[in-house]
Amino acid sequence: MSDALAVFLHDTYLGEVTPLDHGRRRDTSRVRFSWDSGYSPGTVTLTESFTSIPGRDPNSALLSNFFGGYAPDGNHREAMAAARAIDPGDLFALLREFGGSIGGALTFRTPDEPSNWVPHYTPIDDAVVAQRLKQAVEHHDLGIQEDAAQAMGLDWQNSDAKFHDPSWPTNPTRPNARKIAKITGSLPNTVAETESWLRQLVFHVLIGDNDAHAKNVGFVHENNATRLSELYDAVPNLYQDGRISWDMAMSIDGDFDHRKVSAESIVREAASWAVLQPRAVESVISATVRSFREAQASVTPPSGVDPLVVDRLNWNARRLAEGNQISAPKQNR
Repeated sequence: MSDALAVFLHDTYLGEVTPLDHGRRRDTSRVRFSWDSGYSPGTVTLTESFTSIPGRDPNSALLSNFFGGYAPDGNHREAMAAARAIDPGDLFALLREFGGSIGGALTFRTPDEPSNWVPHYTPIDDAVVAQRLKQAVEHHDLGIQEDAAQAMGLDWQNSDAKFHDPSWPTNPTRPNARKIAKITGSLPNTVAETESWLRQLVFHVLIGDNDAHAKNVGFVHENNATRLSELYDAVPNLYQDGRISWDMAMSIDGDFDHRKVSAESIVREAASWAVLQPRAVESVISATVRSFREAQASVTPPSGVDPLVVDRLNWNARRLAEGNQISAPKQNR
């Protein structure tokens, strides 16, 4: 069994990853990475968590948390590791077993796999999407996406590390909305990307999404640019029967309780980021709420959707638009 894996960004060879040994003791939660001597960074950023400097090995902790962010998470990691009879805390073993098919632009391959291996793509029903994918592959116009947990170097082993910590809100090893804004504030299109983050944050509040943690916020690195990814994995978790927890994944103006959020508290949260002008903050929030209400009025809920969910989303948007805390309506059933 190989003690080294080749790392590729799409079809570009980056270097080699190996287990991290401290004398006779091996730290299974960490790996070491060595850049290929012939590699030269291109126009696509690899990660926000550390600098890509060929010839200089990245910090093992930051590197491991970045690579570990590609590994299965939580219960999925436990189950998949058990199926392969490996330790779920052994990062190198996880990359060896699953690194060839993980989601993302990086792949981890065994040395005996051909270096010029080319993936095969199966056409999908949506012709427009299929054509766009085909064009991207042919022109190598491919970027790389990392989630905010990877960008911040959060502990890949701890499934709670992706959440803002209610018991210690200033915990330096946990994310919060301001830390994500710090990343968007460092991007070339500072204002536009931070406004996009604020818009996503407001949307999470509007739908009652208490699972908007750092792994559900992404960044896309493209040629000479990095941007916030499109919204993904956003659902109204607060309204699932038997699973209601009013705490959000990240606090708004220091408060985790969804019922206490108001447009004003979101304004104060965004003001603490010190990136956007006050008028821009208020404009983004009001425009997002207004667009949300317009969409609600024009879209018929699919059959099977619980009417309570529809009512609660209407309630959330109306309360924010009126300048009130969301609070909680009286239950009619």
